Amino acid sequence: MIRRISVKLVTKNKTPRPSSNWGYALYGAMMERLPPELGDALHEKEHPVLSQYLSVNRDAGFCVWNVTLLGEAPAGILDFLLKNKEYPLEKNGAVLEVAGFEVSPEITEREFCLKYLAETPPERFAAMRFVTPCSFKSAGEYATLPTKEWILRSCANRWNAVAKATKIDGEQAVADIVGHTRITGHNLRSASYVMKKTGIPSFVGYVILSARGPETLLRLFNLLTAFGGYCGVGIKTALGMGGTEVTLGRAAL
Repeated sequence: MIRRISVKLVTKNKTPRPSSNWGYALYGAMMERLPPELGDALHEKEHPVLSQYLSVNRDAGFCVWNVTLLGEAPAGILDFLLKNKEYPLEKNGAVLEVAGFEVSPEITEREFCLKYLAETPPERFAAMRFVTPCSFKSAGEYATLPTKEWILRSCANRWNAVAKATKIDGEQAVADIVGHTRITGHNLRSASYVMKKTGIPSFVGYVILSARGPETLLRLFNLLTAFGGYCGVGIKTALGMGGTEVTLGRAAL
């Protein structure tokens, strides 16, 4: 159900400097080089089965491309990522070379549910750090500040899109989680994610969510927020937006 590949990339000649906005160009470079049947299989899915974002480490001189395959993503994408050696980004005037990669073990739906719904103690806090620009769309406008409802519904929609046996059915179930959750801390700033020469209004930084209520509700809160660390949050997560790191528990404070 979940498989993450973290690809370490370095820029030839060290110029220009990488940007998290390059996630969009990386997605395009990947699609250009994928066998046509794999590209078609990705686009034929009703819901995204791939999320990705570029995390830039300027001090260390490299960046990490985090690609997560979700649900029934075509298996051939993993093979492609492990074999490809470089990604020319012509419009950015750069070529990114693969300097290594790390592949996480596959996490099945059952394993993910057992961890957060049964085995680990439920946590009341979740820190969600938006590594790449995140945005939501409401009433035809981009929203540059998150709400608890938008965050949790984004995670719930993506979970229900790929889960087979444990969907969170019913509007009331999600509404109950939202109703028992607060944003108790944040550090956010405005950002812009450039696609096709157009900047999408967005934000980066972090929020701390705090939930209360019965154990069952807390466990669902944990499952959804933890899943957000794989699927991303907000719009255009397949194109590099909304890359999110999640920490559960009091360590989040």
